[in-house]
Amino acid sequence: ALVNRALLDAALSGGALSDEDRLAVGAALATGLGAPRAPDLARDVLGPLIDAGNPEAALIASQSLGYDAADEAYALALIAAAGEADGGLTRLNRLEAELDFGAISDAQTAVAGEWPVDEGAGIARGDLAAIRDLANRFERGVGVPRNYAAAYRLAALAAAGGDRSAAALRDRIDARLSRRGAGSEGWAEARSEASASALSIWLDGGLLDRLAK
Repeated sequence: ALVNRALLDAALSGGALSDEDRLAVGAALATGLGAPRAPDLARDVLGPLIDAGNPEAALIASQSLGYDAADEAYALALIAAAGEADGGLTRLNRLEAELDFGAISDAQTAVAGEWPVDEGAGIARGDLAAIRDLANRFERGVGVPRNYAAAYRLAALAAAGGDRSAAALRDRIDARLSRRGAGSEGWAEARSEASASALSIWLDGGLLDRLAK
């Protein structure tokens, strides 16, 4: 479908567009189908949707970057996968294979700051299954943005309480990120910080006391 002149003129001038029209114009400019391909403009048009956490817009913008700017594309793919855009998780995994842990961690930290998640609910209840389930979601990156440090921290907490599945998840994350060769640099420090945070929650956060009752 061709993008009509009024919508293109609005996109070029920074005019008002509905979310539906903004997504359609952005997709056309990103792919070159319905309008001449203009990836930079496409990302500008999609920007307000991405800022609002729209997963489809984030996926289109990520794809428009190809693999030349893998770190930027990865941050967008985190949003796309978390919002369950079709193809978002596949895109996320492919980009992650191109990056070292430092770039992965930077992107995950940046996106986490814009995506509120209640990590404390299961902890406050002393609910090991809920803590482990959230750790799994952080590790996979669907429903919440992928965040290996958060996944490791929560898995370590549930494992400390005796959850064997959480212990397996904790060890799987560590093994995968430790075996990236030169690309693993920074994981040991991140793991240490996540472990220290888990211990603080275990003691000062009261999780041990709740579980001991």
